[in-house]
Amino acid sequence: MRAFLHALTSETHERLLAALHRHGYTVDGDPSALLPDALDGAALVAVEAEGPGGAALLRRLRAAIDAGSGPHPSLLAVTDADADADAAREAGADGVARWGDALDAWLAAYRRREVRHEHEHFRRLAEGLPQLVWTCTADGACDYLSPQWLDYTGVPEEDQLGFGWFDAVHPDDRDATRVAWEAAIENGQAFRFEFRLRRHDGAYRWFDTRATQLAFGDAERRWFGANTEIHDLKEAEGALREQAALTHAVLDTAVDAIITIDEGGLIASMNPSAERLFGYAAAEMEGRNVSVLMPEPYHSAHDDYLRAYLTTGVRKIIGIGRTVTGLRKDGTVFPMELAVSEVRLADRRLFAGFVRDLSERRRLEREVVAVAEDERRRIGRELHDGLGSHLSGLSMLCQGLTRRVEQGGAVAAAELGDVARLAQEGARQARTLSHELAPAVLDEQGLGRALEALAATAATVSGLPVRFDGPSGGYTDEGALPALPEGTTLHLYRIAQEAVNNALKHAGPSRINVSLSVEDDALTLNIRDDGRGFAVPPAAGAPPSDGLGLHVMRYRADTIGATFSIREGPGGGTAITCRLPLPPTP
Repeated sequence: MRAFLHALTSETHERLLAALHRHGYTVDGDPSALLPDALDGAALVAVEAEGPGGAALLRRLRAAIDAGSGPHPSLLAVTDADADADAAREAGADGVARWGDALDAWLAAYRRREVRHEHEHFRRLAEGLPQLVWTCTADGACDYLSPQWLDYTGVPEEDQLGFGWFDAVHPDDRDATRVAWEAAIENGQAFRFEFRLRRHDGAYRWFDTRATQLAFGDAERRWFGANTEIHDLKEAEGALREQAALTHAVLDTAVDAIITIDEGGLIASMNPSAERLFGYAAAEMEGRNVSVLMPEPYHSAHDDYLRAYLTTGVRKIIGIGRTVTGLRKDGTVFPMELAVSEVRLADRRLFAGFVRDLSERRRLEREVVAVAEDERRRIGRELHDGLGSHLSGLSMLCQGLTRRVEQGGAVAAAELGDVARLAQEGARQARTLSHELAPAVLDEQGLGRALEALAATAATVSGLPVRFDGPSGGYTDEGALPALPEGTTLHLYRIAQEAVNNALKHAGPSRINVSLSVEDDALTLNIRDDGRGFAVPPAAGAPPSDGLGLHVMRYRADTIGATFSIREGPGGGTAITCRLPLPPTP
């Protein structure tokens, strides 16, 4: 045998190498090393081969030779170690050719068995995995589905092989999945796509699907893929997206300014209300110290406050809230209510500040105080100039009559009539003042009667037609109005009273109309005049003026949950409307 191996021609070497290469093996060194040194069980020469099974191939080849079923039984006779080279050559080219053909056939059969073993190993592995495993031919047609896939879909395998598995894909995902799959097949690139797959009960679940091309030996390349269920992850991601969208919507539409900062006091975010309130764009403020929004002494002390809290944990404003002063970009300062909450994340802490501008509230408070002071002064003047004068005149007349009676003189009837007249006028003025301060008719007869009396009094005082309108026999009758919360009727009455007084004082009307109606589950109070129109209310911070009444009316409407509007009337003048939603009727 040794003599024969030494006599192998270069053609034999090439045929041996070609046969090995065709079946996926690469030999490092002399191809004769594939054969044993002798048939007496000597060790095989070390061979390196690509892919699994190289060592097993050599062992099987030796065993086949030993058993007489190997690729070259006709050459086993040339085994005498003393045979010369001529004897080997006499075996001739025919022997070498037969040996090569037999080796090629034997290697092909061996490789087929090896591929079958690899397939069996793959299937055993696939059936032990939780994923839905599948294989496809190079053109993308499915030729294997794991039991897990079949159990999940509940559809027979023969109905899903080829491209039938697309029927289980959600209709909304089917086209996109097909396009992605065809692109991967055309480009030979790894496939990854997420789509919903119908379960046996009809429910669709999300899967992350991945596939790549592999080959077993010299077999055609094929696709190996697996579907991993990610439905719970998808739902969690969707819930997070919804929560983020809701959070953004709340922040974007919140009336209050909301600012978040980190542990260093640097601004992380500002909502649109904060941008409008302070005059800065969120982009220009991110990363800047929040103290830029504070005047002194808060500006210099803020970082110390924050460090003290982080060190000691003692809260001075977090979770408590307080009234402080803010600083706008234009340098103006304003009062604000600040509440701060702490947000602990996995790796850091954030602080969220909720800011409410108190400028309007402070101005309204000043105006309410000013209106109350003006009302006190007016009542003082009325008492002094009106009722006081009448009572003084009455007192003087009574004193004169008393002296005449004491002197035995007669008292004329005309003089007694003057006393009665003055007393009656004084009583009338007292009732008028009392009605303005607390109209008894409102408590005794209701809002409709009180507005009717208000219109009558205004008409008497001004000499102008001031009329109250309501449905026939309706809102002036006791019990005709729906029940209203305590204090609501007084606020509505005061709004009407202030509107009528404003019109008489400032608009120069020729007529005024007050109406009360219930429409579309709301109580609507309207006051219209045909005068010059209303004056624009003063700007924030301006001194008190006649525009105070408008602010007080709006404040009263807000207090009872009503809407308040002032506009020009259809024919000129002013139209004031207060609309109060009514609770549903049981």
